[in-house]
Amino acid sequence: MVDDSELDYIRTFLLKVHTAATTKQKEEQPRLSKIADTERMLVNEGEVLKTSDYSVTKRYKVDIEADSEANLSAAINNIVIGIRKLEAWQTITAYTRPASLYHIIFRNANKAQLFGKRGTWTQTIELEVEWGVA
Repeated sequence: MVDDSELDYIRTFLLKVHTAATTKQKEEQPRLSKIADTERMLVNEGEVLKTSDYSVTKRYKVDIEADSEANLSAAINNIVIGIRKLEAWQTITAYTRPASLYHIIFRNANKAQLFGKRGTWTQTIELEVEWGVA
């Protein structure tokens, strides 16, 4: 799988920091429910928040679904740890940071929800990503 878009870069980052979930981006699979796994994440298209001469900052919503509250919490914790490592330029196993990726901030999340019939937990988080422009 070759990363050639911002959505690919974010998907790859999430795959490397939380290896238990199958992660897709919107162009690969437009619906979270169609990803065949009990733990899954879907990276949605970005919204431009601000620009400068050298960068563009976008907000991406990431839908997360897990088979238990513990696994949902583990996913979020792993993302936060991964962002901390990325910002400190620490090694993340088998991950190469794209040159255009300047910063990631875990900005927000909605309230986690339990769906009784399915027995799954879902939550949407917002990542703010600053990209360098050539």
